[in-house]
Amino acid sequence: MLIKKLTGNFRALPQREPFQKFSMAKAEPRPKRGFGNSFQPAIGTPRDGCTYWVVKKFAHVHTCTLDTHESHFRKVSSIVVGEMFAPKFNTNGRTIRPIDIIVEIREQHSVQLLYTKAWRENEHAKTILYGKPEDSYQLLPAYFHLLKVTNHGTLTAIHTYLNNNFLYAVFALGQCIKGFQTVICPVIAINATHLKGAFEGVIYVASCKDGDEHVYPIAFGVGDSETENSWTWFLERLREAIGEVGGMLFVSDRHASIAKALSIVYPNVPHCICFFHLKQNLKPRLKGRKEVLDVYYKEAYCSTSRQFNLEMDEIKKNHQGTYDTLMSIGPERWSRSQCPGRRYQMMTMNIAEVLNNCIQKARRLPITATMEFLRDMLQRWFNDRREQAGKNPTYLGKAAVGHCKERNEWSLTYNVYPIELTRYLVKDGKHDGLVDIEHRTCTCRNWDLDQLPCDHAIAVARYIVHFCKSYTWQRIQRACSVCHVLGHNRKTCPLVDHSLPTTDTPTDGDTTHL
Repeated sequence: MLIKKLTGNFRALPQREPFQKFSMAKAEPRPKRGFGNSFQPAIGTPRDGCTYWVVKKFAHVHTCTLDTHESHFRKVSSIVVGEMFAPKFNTNGRTIRPIDIIVEIREQHSVQLLYTKAWRENEHAKTILYGKPEDSYQLLPAYFHLLKVTNHGTLTAIHTYLNNNFLYAVFALGQCIKGFQTVICPVIAINATHLKGAFEGVIYVASCKDGDEHVYPIAFGVGDSETENSWTWFLERLREAIGEVGGMLFVSDRHASIAKALSIVYPNVPHCICFFHLKQNLKPRLKGRKEVLDVYYKEAYCSTSRQFNLEMDEIKKNHQGTYDTLMSIGPERWSRSQCPGRRYQMMTMNIAEVLNNCIQKARRLPITATMEFLRDMLQRWFNDRREQAGKNPTYLGKAAVGHCKERNEWSLTYNVYPIELTRYLVKDGKHDGLVDIEHRTCTCRNWDLDQLPCDHAIAVARYIVHFCKSYTWQRIQRACSVCHVLGHNRKTCPLVDHSLPTTDTPTDGDTTHL
């Protein structure tokens, strides 16, 4: 490789990557080897009568970073690399991290990049794609307006304070509201997770489960922090969207501001706490006492008051402090059997944690981009679930079918004894059940609490089906009285002229009453 000798006071520079920029070097003697940069070639003296330099050795492997301070060229700027990665941010909802930029620059260009510069490049790429974070707040009212125009029944709200500064925002799509009011179990989990953008804050989430045990978001909100005022404002907007339906119940952690806000906005709705969060609070005082936690698990998930009292007596005997704590909190808030409403096996806030993980990418975006991320996520979720529901061969979801299959296996050895037409006694060897088919109840209370057949009810259903199969039913087909052919009668017989009055059809002057 030959490099033409530069005239005047310029030095010969090696060919580098296309995105790197260089400045003119000073008039100093060039050494034979690069100083501080292994990418520079070793250049010998020009031959007599020749105007070219000869490259004697060329090291193609980079060993220095782009952040190394050199006097003979300018460093690559964060703006250039940020422009390279900006288009990749909007590909299938992908979020580029600084470590991803470092890896890609190293693999494609064989150049090491420091994390600080990669972070600046990442921020510049997001600015190119989404705009400045402070400008995003100016776009939020217009975005909410378009959201309400294109999605009928959508609720949006923005709350400001001094000098029209942003404080809270919330939106609930009309499709989510309609689905909750018609087919969704009214057990709502509320939680908040922190935003990690330029202005930080928190994002509030209200969600529940659909019939197939999938996460069903209802409303999203953004605010400054988890305070009583912020939760009260969010729950008031939630009440405007969904109202207060029968059987409604809230599940949350033990955050004091949530409990206070619920007592203000929904004073007549039960407020339960997450079983897992309470268990984590009990762990420090129960080190090495795993048997006490096991008993707590049983009494939290048990379905009858008799079993609950037995387990509570066991805890009182083994650990009086834990017993006092559980009773002070209130068994109706953490126990399934003592709950005044139906929790539908929703003992924890797993759906809220799953949803927080799904919106993790949106937590680093400007506020308007965050709202658009959430809307797009809901659109994809609902479309995928609609397609799955169309392929389902039964009216029940996969979760309900799996529940019935599991209970059916449990009940294969049960004995069923009929009491009357709709009441049956089922003996399982442990806790016998008295099933009432007409009222859909069982003394084990699992059918009452979950609204899905318990193992006793499935055993009764199998017994009834087997009992009915013992009878032989045969459909009797009668022949036509005119042509004596099966499949039709005299009124539809093709040999009869139906335009003429028949003897069994009253005419205008006939007074015969049939």
